[in-house]
Amino acid sequence: AFAAKYGDRPCVITSSPGRINLMGRHIEHRGGSTNMMATNQRMTFVVSPREDDLVRIANLDPSYPDAEFRISAYLPHGGKAPMTTTEWLDFLDSVPIRADLEATRGHWVNYVKSAVLRFQASTDMPLCGMDILASGDIPVAAGLSSSSALVVATAEAVVALNELNLSTREFVDLCGEGEWYVGSRGGAGDHAAMKCSKAGCVTHLKFKPFEIGEVVPFPKGYAVLVVESGEQAKKSEGARETFNARIADYEAALAEVKRHYPELPLAYFRDLAFLPEKDRIKALACLTGSVKGVATFGINECRRAEDCLDLLKNGDFTALGEMMKESHDGDRLGQGEYECSTRKIDALCDTLNATPGVLGSQLVGAGLGGCVIALIRQEASDDLVKKLSASGYRSFACQPSDGSRVEFIRSCEG
Repeated sequence: AFAAKYGDRPCVITSSPGRINLMGRHIEHRGGSTNMMATNQRMTFVVSPREDDLVRIANLDPSYPDAEFRISAYLPHGGKAPMTTTEWLDFLDSVPIRADLEATRGHWVNYVKSAVLRFQASTDMPLCGMDILASGDIPVAAGLSSSSALVVATAEAVVALNELNLSTREFVDLCGEGEWYVGSRGGAGDHAAMKCSKAGCVTHLKFKPFEIGEVVPFPKGYAVLVVESGEQAKKSEGARETFNARIADYEAALAEVKRHYPELPLAYFRDLAFLPEKDRIKALACLTGSVKGVATFGINECRRAEDCLDLLKNGDFTALGEMMKESHDGDRLGQGEYECSTRKIDALCDTLNATPGVLGSQLVGAGLGGCVIALIRQEASDDLVKKLSASGYRSFACQPSDGSRVEFIRSCEG
């Protein structure tokens, strides 16, 4: 299909998986940890370099329209000192960029721009243009981060075609900051999961600073069941405002605690979670309203994210299932402190939790729609999938897969 559209040319094939976070939702941008595994669904690109700076994209799925842009229409094409994170934010807040995003809101090209422009802004070397054909089977707007997979697959192509020498940490940070282009201000947890995941394993990832922690084999005899709720949560549309409002609550909470108790050692929000209990209690006592609710969830989730790894290593999967239920309770609509679930997802979790073979379930991803994940006994997988299908839900059992990569390089000689 690529050759038919763009011609038979030198190319690379890159891919990036979807991701599942067993524990540690809504906290990596606050310095919290995550426990990630890649799904076996992937976004795959065939990409050929160009001699100019034009980037053209197409998709095998006709519902994603073709698009193109020139790197130099947004940034000086090389020759300028790399942008810092602050300068990148200023660039994103500029009138031309805000107007361009508004004119193309919801278009998948913005996720490709996210990676290309952030990587160009990070180097004084002009990056080559690209012709891209994409295809993928990661469910869209389902909480498995299909949008971030676009960013990471693009970034893998940019690095390969321009022979950039980047550490994993630099790659992950640039992907995370790049996705700010679409308007969200989240962390790099999804991108880190996609880059660092190992087949058959759960990877513990730390943030601020980014660090790859322990890699623990996923237990035999168990699986993660992914269930599509049927409700989409599109970061490029309404969900973004709620997502950013929660981040603002986190920032307000940390600022307020620092104002009341300047003696506490607080560099990042996550530090609140590991204070002595008496200090955690007094810190929360100075907060009110949604700020207190978000802070309460964040503190508890930071602690759960650390405990998750021990439960996996010790084989205490019943306790891990209970922890997943507890985490989801913090997201319940109208009841939880973070409140990024929906009525339908809450009901789906309740149904799963009452089903034999299910140890626990929770919302996956940023919320406001998307998928539910359930820790299940492998032997129950086929029956659960059939029962869910009879109730109108699509589902699949997932075992951890490899992270993003360059799959293939075809040189000029073929």
